[in-house]
Amino acid sequence: MNAKKLIFAALLVLLLLLVMAPAAFADSIYPAPGPLEAGSSLDHLLATVAADTPVSAAEGTLPYGVNLEVESNGAEWNVYLRGTPMIAGAYDCILYLGGASTICHLDILPATPVVSSSESVVCFVDDPVTVGVSAWSADGSPLSYQWYYSQFGQSENGSVIGGATDTSLGIGTAYVGTSYYYCVVTNTNNGMSVQSTSPVIAVTVQGNGVSGISVMSYPTKLLYRVGEMLDTHGMQLAVSYANGTTEYLTEGFICTPTQLDYAGSQTITVSYQGQSCSFDVAVEQQTETVTGIGILSYPNKMRYTVGETLNTTGLSIRAYTNLGGFRDVDNGFTCTPMTLTYPGEQEISVSYGDALCSFTVTVENEPEVPTSLAVEHLPNKTRYLPGEALDISGLVLKQISNLGNAQYIYSGFSCSPTQLMNTLGNQQITVYYGNLTTTFSVTVTEAGQTAAPTLTPAAATPNPTPAASPSTPVPTTAPTAVPTATVAPTMHPSSHSSHQSNLGRSLISIIVITAVMALAVLGAYVFVMNQGGFEGAAQKIKELFQRRK
Repeated sequence: MNAKKLIFAALLVLLLLLVMAPAAFADSIYPAPGPLEAGSSLDHLLATVAADTPVSAAEGTLPYGVNLEVESNGAEWNVYLRGTPMIAGAYDCILYLGGASTICHLDILPATPVVSSSESVVCFVDDPVTVGVSAWSADGSPLSYQWYYSQFGQSENGSVIGGATDTSLGIGTAYVGTSYYYCVVTNTNNGMSVQSTSPVIAVTVQGNGVSGISVMSYPTKLLYRVGEMLDTHGMQLAVSYANGTTEYLTEGFICTPTQLDYAGSQTITVSYQGQSCSFDVAVEQQTETVTGIGILSYPNKMRYTVGETLNTTGLSIRAYTNLGGFRDVDNGFTCTPMTLTYPGEQEISVSYGDALCSFTVTVENEPEVPTSLAVEHLPNKTRYLPGEALDISGLVLKQISNLGNAQYIYSGFSCSPTQLMNTLGNQQITVYYGNLTTTFSVTVTEAGQTAAPTLTPAAATPNPTPAASPSTPVPTTAPTAVPTATVAPTMHPSSHSSHQSNLGRSLISIIVITAVMALAVLGAYVFVMNQGGFEGAAQKIKELFQRRK
């Protein structure tokens, strides 16, 4: 028997094993579910398998929002696809049921928009009319809108209204008659779209039956200040109709302008169903007054000793006016008290015009004296050749007082030594300012040497005798915390220990199947030889398939 016949027989047996393999792990595999809209709930029974059968899904094949779940059913397990898919598309979910794999196809469609519209409108000529729709979709995807004009009141074959892509539409009412409008709402999800059409909205413009209007009683308020809003309380409008009747109205008419924005006499136009009349009001220039103030920034100095004078440098306030605006000022206000006469928390009152606000400073008994000195910024040059002169350009010191106030020193200090020694390596420089000292290190290297140690300023060492402190503290800014996003892990139907158990079972299954296949190949060889060669074996297999049918 040649090698080709032996290989062919082995392949036939392997094919039979592969056909029978899924039945060893899955009792039943059910059809895939029909198309499902994004945002809808999925609860699909995928398969029924023997208990303890390893079940998993290939990574990245399940739609976002869908999970593989397993429920016990006595001696069997029911395998489900459950969840709420949110992203449209066609998905081939690759699932592993024991030693077999299967594919469940899911079609996720965009959610159909749910649309409601405003009621039909009946109005008069030149009345302002706006119609609109509201819509939402279960998948939360962005919606787009397009309005159409319908000549015969049908929500199809209408004419596109250019630029009308908002949720509302202003309607012209210059002519008597009825016109029809509808809106098509489109939901687009992952490149796929679905549309819904709103109900048709009818707008009917009626002929004007009003022959004239006039002001019967003027409003109670006829004197205003610039910027005030018109008040029509107390006004009565006489409306004359074509049939000779008269109606008196206190509302339902339109007055313009509604805000009086300049001084002098202003004419107010009254409109009602296409008719108009007018009356005048007097508007006076309004004088600005300050109605309230608040602290915008506190003074630079907030800690004092008894007997010191308040320093308002850095203090600014925001002043609110009767005209509805505000302005920020850093002078022209008054602070009391100016002399701080007792220790503890002391309230400082700030007055500007007739408005008041306050802030609190801390007053202590002991005088402020400098207590420590540190290097805030190293000199620009920190590497030298032996014997070079020290260069302190760029050196900045930080002086701290007993009251916790900080002051940055840019000049007026001295250093020792001023000439670098011939010894290679780090050399310590002592800095003197008043009665305080601190240190920093520089590196002395040979010409051409590039490596340099990291320079760290030494801690400040105060001298016992305090010195006078120069003036202005420099504020520092605290770093801003940066939030960190955390990705939630994907939940699986079994625990970590169950995964390890399933992995062991899978390895055992692979070993068993490999052994069975080897025995099958050997059996196939014996079978072929017992049947008198390849032709007899082929004939025998053919008879077996015919009997099975």
